[in-house]
Amino acid sequence: MSGPAPSGPTPAISAVPASPVRPGAIRRGAGEELPSCDEEVLHLCEGVVATRALHADGDAVLLDLAGPGQWILPHPADDCHVVHTAHTEVRVERLPWASVAGSVEAAVRLREQLRWREAWAAAQARPHTEDRLTGLLRLLGQRFGRWKQDELLVDVELTHAQLASATGRTRPTVTRALRRLCRSGALRVEEVAGSARPRYVLLFPEVSSSHSWRH
Repeated sequence: MSGPAPSGPTPAISAVPASPVRPGAIRRGAGEELPSCDEEVLHLCEGVVATRALHADGDAVLLDLAGPGQWILPHPADDCHVVHTAHTEVRVERLPWASVAGSVEAAVRLREQLRWREAWAAAQARPHTEDRLTGLLRLLGQRFGRWKQDELLVDVELTHAQLASATGRTRPTVTRALRRLCRSGALRVEEVAGSARPRYVLLFPEVSSSHSWRH
């Protein structure tokens, strides 16, 4: 049986300032794969991009969800089978790597991306399903969240199947864990106007106004 969800503050990963939008942006619809070139960096202007590792049996593991202002680093064609797809309709611009490599901005963004991926991997490595879910939702709340007192609305569409892909659990296991979190008062599901899917609201009555956490 899964244990209780962890509580207490976790350090927030600092936000990366958005780059000014440059010409040459392209659009992709939800579910479409983004272009991949080792000599380019993709600057996400609008929407959400999902990074997944595809398995030979057809399964996929969700490795990240990026939002506006983030850089997407194309992955080479290798045995990792990492792909970037539009989670929503997106607009990205293609930047030549040579034009950004060595800049202070590139160093800051790469450092923050490394920290983010480490925090994501740490959340995925937690032993209990509830812990994995709350850890990943807290991270996504830092990138897509909206605070209202001690409640954090994670404002990105996520199905139970996608959460299962992110946590390495089955969809039924994730559904049961979400129900337990709701019953415990750690989580609430909230309908959002104009969206076909509800959003998850994390409840932190013990969190200070600084809204920083520890994981």
